[in-house]
Amino acid sequence: MKENMKRKIAMLLTLLGVTSIVIGTTFAIYENTINTNKNHIIKTGVVNFTLTESTNGIVLNNLQELTDYEGMAQEEYYEFTIKNTGDTKTDYEISLVDKPNSSYTGTILNEKYIKVGLLKNNSEEIIVNLKEVNRLIDKVTLDVDKSANYKLRLWLDLKDITDEEKEALVGQKIFLALKINGIQNMENITIATDKLIALTNNKDNSGLYTITHAKDTTLQIGATEDITEYRYRGASPKNYVTFNNETWRIIGVFPTDDGTGKIENRIKLIKDQSIGEYKWDDGTIAYNYTKNDNLMLLQDKNKLKVKYLEKKNKNNFIDLAITEPTKSALNNWARPASLNTYLNKTYLNALSTTSQNMIGDTKYYLGGGGNNSNFNSSVDFYSYERKIKNTKSNEFYYDKNPNSWVGRLGLMYVSDYGYASDNCETKALNDYNNSNDLRICNNTNWLFNLKKLEATITQYSNTSTSIHYIADNGTVVSTYQASLAQTVVRPTLYLKSEVRIIDGDGTSTNPYILSSDGKVAFPEITLFEVQENYPSVTVKQGTYPISEYCFLTNDSNMNNCTWTTNLESITKCCAGGNKNYNNKFYLYVKDTKGNISSQIYETYYGSGVLAPCKC
Repeated sequence: MKENMKRKIAMLLTLLGVTSIVIGTTFAIYENTINTNKNHIIKTGVVNFTLTESTNGIVLNNLQELTDYEGMAQEEYYEFTIKNTGDTKTDYEISLVDKPNSSYTGTILNEKYIKVGLLKNNSEEIIVNLKEVNRLIDKVTLDVDKSANYKLRLWLDLKDITDEEKEALVGQKIFLALKINGIQNMENITIATDKLIALTNNKDNSGLYTITHAKDTTLQIGATEDITEYRYRGASPKNYVTFNNETWRIIGVFPTDDGTGKIENRIKLIKDQSIGEYKWDDGTIAYNYTKNDNLMLLQDKNKLKVKYLEKKNKNNFIDLAITEPTKSALNNWARPASLNTYLNKTYLNALSTTSQNMIGDTKYYLGGGGNNSNFNSSVDFYSYERKIKNTKSNEFYYDKNPNSWVGRLGLMYVSDYGYASDNCETKALNDYNNSNDLRICNNTNWLFNLKKLEATITQYSNTSTSIHYIADNGTVVSTYQASLAQTVVRPTLYLKSEVRIIDGDGTSTNPYILSSDGKVAFPEITLFEVQENYPSVTVKQGTYPISEYCFLTNDSNMNNCTWTTNLESITKCCAGGNKNYNNKFYLYVKDTKGNISSQIYETYYGSGVLAPCKC
């Protein structure tokens, strides 16, 4: 008869993030380990929770297979409380999520073997299998100043498996973290477009005005009905927004084609400052891949020719279509231009996941003007940009340049720049007659803030090489070639229609705060390791900007924190190399609303990691 197996489970509970809210406990990481030898089998037993004050967490020993009744009857538990200290009713999602451990190389215990028991407010029992609920163990809605108390218990769920299958679990680990998301109740959050449209015609000194374009059968949008837009105008409108932990500005709210013909109101953003100087198109051969998710690149043996495969799944069969790349005009954004490729690959991928998820696919219009078009106005250019086709050679599009492109990141239109002035859209974009020149409106144009040569997405149709630029004096010019001119670049994008504004008033000191789903995302600690002489830390912003950091050694009491705004200062704590092989390191990250995320890193003598310094 096999000996009874006494499971040793070490479990630390660390709270990764809470919402704009106060949580009773600050730190929680579950680390669940099964340790035994091959002669042992799993037997029922008791889960013992031992509170460990030094970690603000818990240690669990003797985690065993239990019935639901036995699991909920355990005397030991982990207790936490959620309290809504905000100013609006809030929904909360409580989950147990993965908490990877880079030093562990063994097999991860399948979540289907983990049973979770919650006693909610000492009255309601919630028992779930972790896999069956997709890690979401409870939802609760709290009014302002209301709270919910939880007692959490864990046990193994090993019914209907053989002893041999149980034996195969020996030595496996699972690393989990308790995560609580706050979701502002949707009944109190207005869709962002609706919130802004309510401010149009300069309500609350917003600087937002209604612009109407009469229907025109020659245009790609507005061919059958009038187009109503809402544009920010003047020297200092309230159009500031925090996006990707950076300052962006709202150009306006526009009827927008998502690329499929569906028209909906969307918010258009432009970065407040340049991301650097780039050529619009440097002339390198590029290819327009329209379905990136289904893309495969093939190279022939001499690597001189590139083809791509586009997969089309039809009735479970894969059709392979090979398309040869072609080179075209250098003022063709859809070619794609090298700047297009950079923005929609390198730059886009560098944005936070939260920010990327807010950006919608959008149909960008690629028309422009030709000879003497700089004497025309922004009203004229609005039409030129959206024309369906040329009526004569190179009128709006050079040669066979396409009239549109569908993607995520672009540049502003010439008309965007002109309409940002205070009622100067009828002025010529570049006229020697100063009284009729857009430059007289420079002081009332919020987009004229860089005062450097700046690229637009709008082509110059009479040549294959030129586009329209904003000059450093405020005029619009087309004399620079796309492959030669190094210009400052400010990306533009259209937010998805469901994005909401959850905070802010649009001023530079209190910019709008966006959320794709009403959730308040906490700062994300994507890397925290302490090696040899210093910690390695990487943090991404959540909903609100990150404000302060705290780093503690062998001290989990956040009250002892010396908060700093300089992340670099806490990553240089180990000058001199004073080695200490047994340390627990605590990192706390706080956003501007006081929401805190935290993580622990623990080292042991002989653990195989470089010994950290004693900070």
